[in-house]
Parts: sequence; structure tokens; C-alpha cells
Amino acid sequence: MKKLLKERFQQLAGLRPLYGLNEVRGPIENIEINIRKGEGGMMDELRDNYGFEENVDGVPIEDLFDDEGIALRDMSVIYDQRDDMYLMDTEDIEKYH
Repeated sequence: MKKLLKERFQQLAGLRPLYGLNEVRGPIENIEINIRKGEGGMMDELRDNYGFEENVDGVPIEDLFDDEGIALRDMSVIYDQRDDMYLMDTEDIEKYH
């Protein structure tokens, strides 16, 4: 039920995070936000405002942050040419330019 509600919220909000790196179709059109390794307070925003439960590689949000909510790697929320939204490692963006 929770998954259905999340998907419906994303649909209504126009958010369509997709999972699986092979789904990203470059070039990257827009970088919404950048999260730096060591930055805090972004885990809840990614979950609540963007609807992400995992990144494009299928890694759960909880594994991308430590117990105090500090980012363990550089990440970005991006839009591809289809205007689909993804959470991915910032270093992977270069693959799509």
C-alpha cells in the first residue's frame, strides 16, 4: 500500500524516478541538486520531496548516508532528455554528456 501511495504521489507531482542505470538516456538536461560527500540533512529531502527510496543503481537511500544523515558520496538529482528524474553518483554524470 505504501508503495502504491508513493507511486501515486510521484505521478501527481510529475516526479518519475526510474531505477536501473541502463534506463538513463543522455544527455543530462538539468541537474536539480548536488549533494556533496559529508553534507548532512539531505536524506529526508530526497525521500520526502523527491520520492526516492533508492538511487539509480538500486542502492537504498539508507545506505547512501551514515546514521547521522551525512552523505557518504557525491550525488546529484538529474533530469535526462526525456525529463525523467534520477538520483545518481555525480561522477556518473560525465557518461551522459
